[in-house]
Amino acid sequence: MPVQRARPKREKSDQDVATKLPAPLAVSWREAQRMPVAAANAFQVGLVSTDGGPGEVVLGFGFLPPIPVWGTREQQLEMVANLGGVEVQPVARITLSGARLKELHQMLGQLVTVFEAAK
Repeated sequence: MPVQRARPKREKSDQDVATKLPAPLAVSWREAQRMPVAAANAFQVGLVSTDGGPGEVVLGFGFLPPIPVWGTREQQLEMVANLGGVEVQPVARITLSGARLKELHQMLGQLVTVFEAAK
């Protein structure tokens, strides 16, 4: 497993700047529509420590392609047992601050609730 070095400590910025604006700031995701959508079915998480404490979270997204096997069930199991390993195709690595991790957690929780209610 590769060793990750601690990143330099970031300067604290005013995270409440949006609440101090005279009017809400419009944020657009139009350009995101131009990006290709990538499938991810494998995930990796890591914690980068700074100054001895948690600093940032690194989320890894990848795609694990299906294993091409054929034959009877016993033959398929033997083929898989002889593979030795399967390589994940990396899709993205994203780093988040603790505050953004909490925000993402809240958003995903709300999405799960909506998703489950729609079943």
